[in-house]
Amino acid sequence: MNESAADGPGETVRARALELARRLNLLQDVHASENDGKPLAFTELRDRLLENGVNLSEGRWAYMLSGQGALTTDSRLLTELARLFEVDASYLLDWEDPELPARILANRELIATFRRNKIIKAAARSLGPLTPKSIEALSKIIDAEMSKDFRDKDQG
Repeated sequence: MNESAADGPGETVRARALELARRLNLLQDVHASENDGKPLAFTELRDRLLENGVNLSEGRWAYMLSGQGALTTDSRLLTELARLFEVDASYLLDWEDPELPARILANRELIATFRRNKIIKAAARSLGPLTPKSIEALSKIIDAEMSKDFRDKDQG
């Protein structure tokens, strides 16, 4: 994640909080795609972190996932989260566009299908039955957005 010289400290912190949220949500989607669509429940996450002496409140987890709060810089917490999601800690600690973890790269298609289905189901609940043309249009938008998560750092 490159910072522009025009970014002030507030914008940089905000951008980093949003980037951390993007990465955490991607890890949650990996977990869900491997576990019949079930994301890691907060209570299980909290309990597994507590086993290693790391405390996480539900409120803090919510703002970490949304990117709408203070930037979490607690390296012990981020390292334990990375361990729990089975990725190298640098993925959550390094702001200079770390490479996507092998676990994410290996499950790209599964994650994409999971996300696509989740969004289409939500749209169908909100809008009613969707036509094949609507589903195709939604799929194109979803694919374009997901390509941002899966870009290789060398491709920019």
